[in-house]
Amino acid sequence: MLEMVYFVPRNHNVIITQNMTKVLSFVAQYVTTSHTKRHDYGRKWKHKAKALAQGDNHIINRSIPGSKVIAHSLNLERHPEKFTGIYQDSKYIIINKAPGHCTQDDDKRVGKRTFQKGIITLLREQDDEVRNVHRLDKAVSGGMLLAKDKTTAQKFSRNLRLGGNKGYKFIRRYVGLIPAGEFPPMGEGLCYEYYGSNNKGSIFIPDEEKGVCKTEFIKYNNIVHKGYQMIVIQLETGRKRQIRKHLSRAFNKPLMNDVLFGGTHKRGPVAAIGLHSSYIEARVGLTSKQFIIPVKYATELWEGFIDEDGNFDTEILNILMNFNEILV
Repeated sequence: MLEMVYFVPRNHNVIITQNMTKVLSFVAQYVTTSHTKRHDYGRKWKHKAKALAQGDNHIINRSIPGSKVIAHSLNLERHPEKFTGIYQDSKYIIINKAPGHCTQDDDKRVGKRTFQKGIITLLREQDDEVRNVHRLDKAVSGGMLLAKDKTTAQKFSRNLRLGGNKGYKFIRRYVGLIPAGEFPPMGEGLCYEYYGSNNKGSIFIPDEEKGVCKTEFIKYNNIVHKGYQMIVIQLETGRKRQIRKHLSRAFNKPLMNDVLFGGTHKRGPVAAIGLHSSYIEARVGLTSKQFIIPVKYATELWEGFIDEDGNFDTEILNILMNFNEILV
């Protein structure tokens, strides 16, 4: 069995640790063996081996079973108007997503003129093993984590479902822009808890199908600009549009530009709302990494809250880095 063979997309260098003749010999043997023996290598390897024998190596990106894979780096600067790269290693990628661009392909019912390829699709054009771990709404900007293989995606997803030390630890924190002022009493049917004051706490909304949706928050009162202030949010669960729903329903304070949930368009692009994925923490094995994602797109929304490089002030950064300690 070969030590390692890994084929990268077209226009990239092919990494092979042993003689090419052995590779072709293996493929030739594989293609001509019986169906029963082919099944031992997995069904998906079948068409890829045939493609290699025909010289179509741009769709090959799996190793021979039992071999060691050395992952290649993806080009994260191909679509700077949609996203830019923050970090990547052999397990996962961190990107900074622009508002107005979808995580997955638009619905097929969308007209051809307005149809957009999702970020996942664009990255899979380089490596079809890229997997989605979580999603950002089309109107939301900021950090997004994508796995480089199926196993890594499953382990991150396991942590999102079960929490604690299950799978690969994954924490997401956001900064939002909401109308300035004190929080009103909670509405009926909502569960909530304040921690010391009404500037920090948790929102719980029961969901009959998916259990309780939980959003933790710390409201930042030190900066008010043109009637808006910042709120730092940590997701304990990840339901569709959870943050937007919770802020609108619980506090009657929709995010800036979030017309869908009762807000009004104040400034900046219509496709962007005042919500930015600002912090990601990922732990694989014993290695934990923290990422602060600056505001790079639709900066006019964040006028008065960020510096010229898109960074928040030190107090917001401290909340993002030490959210759990400050919350209690």
